[in-house]
Amino acid sequence: MYIYSLYSNTIERFFDVTFMTEKSSRFVIIFGFGSILLLLLGLILVALNTISTTNNSLRNMVEEQNDVTHIFTMRDAAHTRSLLLYQMAAIEDRFEQEVLFEEFLAKAEDFIKARDAMLDHLSDEQQLKIWEQTSPIVTRSNRYANETIDRIIDGDLDRAQSLLLEEVGPNQNLAMEGLTQMFENQRQTIENELNSATNNSQTAYLLIASLGALAILVGFGIAVYVTWHNEQSQKDLLKQKEIAVQANHSKSAFLANISHEMRTPLTAIIGFSESLMDDNQTYTERVDSIHTVNRAGRHLLQIINDLLDLSKIEAQRLEYESIDVPLFTLIDDVISLATIQADEKGIDFDVNYVFPLPTQIQSDPVRIKQILLNLITNAIKFTDHGSVILRVSHDATARQLVFDVIDTGIGISAEKQKHLFKAFSQADTSTTRQFGGTGLGLYLSRILAQNLGGDIFLESTPNMGSTFTCRISTGNLKGVDFVYTEQGKERHGASRVISELPKLSGSILVVEDNPDNQKLINMYLNRLGVNSITVNNGREAVEFASGKNFDLILMDIQMPIMDGLQATRKLRDNGYTGPIVALSAGAMQDDLQRTEEAGCDGHLSKPIDRTAFIEKICEYLPFDDTPQTDKGVVVSRLLVEDPGMLELVQGFAKNLPEMVPQLESLLSNKEWEGLKQRMHDLKGLGGGYGYPELSQLASEIELELRHSSYDKLPEMFDDLFQLINRIMNGLPKYEPDYRVQRK
Repeated sequence: MYIYSLYSNTIERFFDVTFMTEKSSRFVIIFGFGSILLLLLGLILVALNTISTTNNSLRNMVEEQNDVTHIFTMRDAAHTRSLLLYQMAAIEDRFEQEVLFEEFLAKAEDFIKARDAMLDHLSDEQQLKIWEQTSPIVTRSNRYANETIDRIIDGDLDRAQSLLLEEVGPNQNLAMEGLTQMFENQRQTIENELNSATNNSQTAYLLIASLGALAILVGFGIAVYVTWHNEQSQKDLLKQKEIAVQANHSKSAFLANISHEMRTPLTAIIGFSESLMDDNQTYTERVDSIHTVNRAGRHLLQIINDLLDLSKIEAQRLEYESIDVPLFTLIDDVISLATIQADEKGIDFDVNYVFPLPTQIQSDPVRIKQILLNLITNAIKFTDHGSVILRVSHDATARQLVFDVIDTGIGISAEKQKHLFKAFSQADTSTTRQFGGTGLGLYLSRILAQNLGGDIFLESTPNMGSTFTCRISTGNLKGVDFVYTEQGKERHGASRVISELPKLSGSILVVEDNPDNQKLINMYLNRLGVNSITVNNGREAVEFASGKNFDLILMDIQMPIMDGLQATRKLRDNGYTGPIVALSAGAMQDDLQRTEEAGCDGHLSKPIDRTAFIEKICEYLPFDDTPQTDKGVVVSRLLVEDPGMLELVQGFAKNLPEMVPQLESLLSNKEWEGLKQRMHDLKGLGGGYGYPELSQLASEIELELRHSSYDKLPEMFDDLFQLINRIMNGLPKYEPDYRVQRK
């Protein structure tokens, strides 16, 4: 994954630039043909809409023509009926009158049918209004027509003729006028519908012609554009081929570099761990081997963590805390680690505080330590002579803490500085060969600093040293105390007295398939006084925990047969309510969410950090006894982390009282070089065995010796001898014979 990330990053420009012309041409072709398809689709839609509109118009005209026919039939029937009445009233022959009467009834029936057909779908408001005015007249005319028929049948022709002239005729004329008006109105509607359909058709034809012409123009444009870009692509391909070759070289160089960086600590781990099995090794050689394995393992872990952080950054999933951070405690932790590295290199490391400084800030302590240790480690690595100084100050205006890491190393030219903050990059290949490194540290540190509200800057002169300045936001400092003097700092620094490992009571079920991890976890638990039972997979865990109630279950996630998530769900479904803490190498937010959803109460990341492991166990198990260290004693930090190192720590501490008479003799004889060498050795050994106080005091004495400040030495050596006594008093298995004997 990381190699792919490297390769994709280094050749990204090649694909973006080399094939830019090809991508542009492809885009234009796709866009152009897509446009043509859209235009053709538009043509089809316009044609279909035109056909649909025309069909609707024709349908409307047919319906309206039917209405015209009905109205015409009604008008014709009414007119014919009127003529028949006049004929009937003018003759006296009964036979002829009956014939005419039959025709009269037929026309009346024609009128009624046409009227009913018209009224079934008459919806035009104007037509309805005319009919509402005409209908009463038609009704009245029919009534008088019926009365006229009755008079004719009775033989009263004079009265019939009178009704025809006075009532039937005038009403018939009014009805005919209404029907004629309806006829003309319907004819006008048909004419308007026909004109509208004609106009719509003309508009559609114009739109179809326009879309067709536009499609032709787009096609022609595509041909011109692609032809031009194909010519350009030939030139670009030759130019960008070099970029691809360089990218491939960068990938190969990184793979070789990362392989070397990982093989180097692995070689040390394997070699020195095998040497520990040699019974002929001396005690000192064993201690050196253990420290070497530990350093190599931590170095390898740092490489893996850097690659994981890079992966999280690329996925935008790197998480940050914002909690209260005791500033001087954090810096003390950095000092304890940096001092050991500086001592091994044989250079000075010091911290300068520019007061006033806040006692605490709001930020992410883990990320701050990661940044500072990376900058300091780099400074020590590239400094062969002189010193490395960490200067801490507060920029109140910018609300930022400022960390300056100043070294007297090889320095960096302005040209080479351009490559320092890029992933997988160092100043040049010779730097990689001489000093090692993955080229990720400064890149990650700058991103971390930026996400903590600041940045990292560099000032450097070749052969004169470098100054890396890291700025981070302090967060809200309302109500936070400030320190103005060195004495005030001491009150807020890390505590010099450390408690022993806590003793707990309870039982834990360890679910882990790896035998080495089983041994390691059970060793930690046994030293805490906890009873532990181990099973090899999730199915065994479910079977073993059924009907039992452990104080805690440590559940590995990746296991055969049944993994930890499945086992946890099964236990919860079976009603198990005890706490379950997941053990997993996955530490991303998605991993934590999956364990929580499965029913886990907590999470521990692999590889297991001893301190975090103990803290997590203490959250769930009750304390059996918490030993309190006697007032004034000093306990090894190495022993607190791992009581199994007791024999090694005791071996170192037992030699301290024997050193006192030798130091007193050298002091009284003013053998300054001998004292300087002893202090230098003690400075390096003290921190390694968990006594940073001893390293600090020895470093201060060594500094006074270098500056020939001999007047302070008697008092400082008294402090040293008292510290040795406190160290002896702090051993868990204290033996009186080891107490310091002064002359």
